[in-house]
Amino acid sequence: SLFVSVLVAIIYVCVYASKIKKDPSKSLVYSQKNEHYQYFVKKNEVSREDNAQKDALEFTFARKLVLLLFGFMILFLVFSIVQLGWWMQEMTMLYLGVAIISAFICRLGESEMWDAFVKGSESLITAALIIGLARGVMIVCDDGLITATILNAATNFLYNLPRPFFIILNEIIQIFIGFIVPSSSGHASLTMPIMAPLADFLSMPRSSVVIAMQTSSGLINLITPTSGVIMAVLGISKLSYGAWFKFVLPLFIIEFFISILVIIANIYF
Repeated sequence: SLFVSVLVAIIYVCVYASKIKKDPSKSLVYSQKNEHYQYFVKKNEVSREDNAQKDALEFTFARKLVLLLFGFMILFLVFSIVQLGWWMQEMTMLYLGVAIISAFICRLGESEMWDAFVKGSESLITAALIIGLARGVMIVCDDGLITATILNAATNFLYNLPRPFFIILNEIIQIFIGFIVPSSSGHASLTMPIMAPLADFLSMPRSSVVIAMQTSSGLINLITPTSGVIMAVLGISKLSYGAWFKFVLPLFIIEFFISILVIIANIYF
């Protein structure tokens, strides 16, 4: 399943890239050509000229120390998440602390430090606002038992359905839940206690429900605006969510049908 899905995604991207190479005007973001040129090409050319004049690319001892500190932070972060159960609040404080220490190591003044911070985060502000709003929607849905109500209604609807219909509708429901809860671990903890017994009731292997949850979580994270990764990358890349959605929607549909076939194969073969 993973091999086929990745292969399809690679082919899809290569076909699109080949089409754009032959005719750039067919690009979904062709209207932003000048804007992207000014931001990614012209801006970098000016930056390189300034850096050459200031010898900013010199690999000084301070920069080596900051790079070493960053590498140590990543290792410590992995350890803390796995062993200490750290998550967003702890990671935020760690990143902030390392940023402040790095500023001291490079002997940046207060104004220089904040200028660097603003310059680095300006492309992520829009994404951060969207993620914050999405998180607010998730909290309202969870604390108001909206998600649980939707899941309960969907579960009642799935009872006594023929297997093929159950497979398709279960995948759709899992995708919808994944839109509200983009975290794969949160998605699993929310749906598995309900869907696994339901699979037992319908004499279906529990692995089919697990595959449905995993594939739906991966699929919805291709397009959901509640995904921090997608919105952050779009912000850095200066791409609109609408352009990304148009690009990835055909791939989403193809991968959806592949996941359905994989689940059917898991049940009947």
